[in-house]
This record gives sequence, structure tokens and C-alpha cells, in this order.
Amino acid sequence: MREEGKALGIVAGVLFVVLLVAFYKSGVIVALRMALALLWLFVVPGMLLLLFLREKLQRMERILIGSLLSAGVLGIASYYIGLIGFNVNYHYLVLPLALDGAGIIVFLWHSKKKGGEL
Repeated sequence: MREEGKALGIVAGVLFVVLLVAFYKSGVIVALRMALALLWLFVVPGMLLLLFLREKLQRMERILIGSLLSAGVLGIASYYIGLIGFNVNYHYLVLPLALDGAGIIVFLWHSKKKGGEL
């Protein structure tokens, strides 16, 4: 798990630098807020959703594929949950937490099924 944290830190640093260069007129705080928002919405839920595939996919592949998967799932889920009547103001909080929980549950279920270690 330490390797996952290091990889997430590297992705956060690279994302921050890219956003800092792209939005150089806006300042450091804006780039930091955007980097943290992108990490919270897409990268962390994507990493957790694909954590059970850590033997089959390399770390950066899981981060990239997971981020795209998370973006798709969040977009579709946000649309349908909004149609149901859930207030849009809370989507940025509830949906990533739900994906994080789903990723952890799938990982625990998969590791228990395999009989392996966490």
C-alpha cells in the first residue's frame, strides 16, 4: 500500500505542476485547488475501483484506466441521481465516497475470495 501512496503523490505533484503551468496567471492556490479536486473526483476513486486488479495491471495503468472509469461512472451516476431528485450540490461529496466504498468492498471481497492477503 505504500507504493500506492507514493504513486498517488507522484500523480498529484505532476498534476499540480501541469495545472500551475497551464494556469500561470491564476496563481498557486487555484492550481492546487484544481489538482486536489481532480484527485478527489477521478484519481482516488479510480485507483480504489481497480485495486483488485493490482496483479494484472501495473500501477500507472490502473491510475489512468481508473481515472477514466471514474469519470464515466461519476458522470452517468450524477445524471441519474439528479433525475431521481438528489440535490446536485452534494454530488461532489457523495459520489466519490460511494465509489471509494465500492472499490474497497470489491477489493476485500476479491481478496477474501482468493484467500490472499490484503
